Amino acid sequence: MSIATWKKEFYPIPAGEIEEQNAIAHSLQKWTGLLPENLKKHGIEIDLNNDLYDGTFLFYINSGTCALCAYYIYSTVCSDCPIYIKTGNECGESLSQWVIWADSSDPQPMIELLKGLKK
Repeated sequence: MSIATWKKEFYPIPAGEIEEQNAIAHSLQKWTGLLPENLKKHGIEIDLNNDLYDGTFLFYINSGTCALCAYYIYSTVCSDCPIYIKTGNECGESLSQWVIWADSSDPQPMIELLKGLKK
């Protein structure tokens, strides 16, 4: 198992190839893949920068692998992103769900936010 097998299950399409209507679901799938049981299943660890590492390859958890960022930051503006609209914060702002991930490696706050956005 490896980052390659993890990507097949949780990140089969690069973020930049996702259409707007599928961006939340794509993001939720990626963040669900960050749950400890899913990382363990694929033999992946979280490195000191909160990126994924399988002993050979890295997978970055950043705006470059986020379908919402790919659409809203790079195509329009962050304030159009559903996360910003719901929370009033950009992901890099203090106490955001992404900052919680960066501080604790806990994907659950982002998963809960994304589930709320899907409704």
